[in-house]
Amino acid sequence: MGFLDKFKKQAPGLKDKAANLARTQNDKIDNGIGKAADAVNKATKGKHQGKIDSAAAKAREGVDRLAEDGGKPGPAVDPNPGPAANPGPAVNPNQGPAV
Repeated sequence: MGFLDKFKKQAPGLKDKAANLARTQNDKIDNGIGKAADAVNKATKGKHQGKIDSAAAKAREGVDRLAEDGGKPGPAVDPNPGPAANPGPAVNPNQGPAV
């Protein structure tokens, strides 16, 4: 049994442990996210403060979601979407414009 097989077998239990920690230690996790964001902001001399604040807010939202419902994912998103439903007529770059 390979590493990934072992991990897949343990994943549900690990997720439950993470959700439990998110519920019981939410304030400490939130404080840690804030400290990390402050450290990164200081290291970048405030150049990326908006992005850092946005990332910290998303991290907090993720922890809150994990604490509330065990981190159930939202609607599935295909990481490799196919072509658009109606991409229009194919265009040959070697041809001139259609008349």
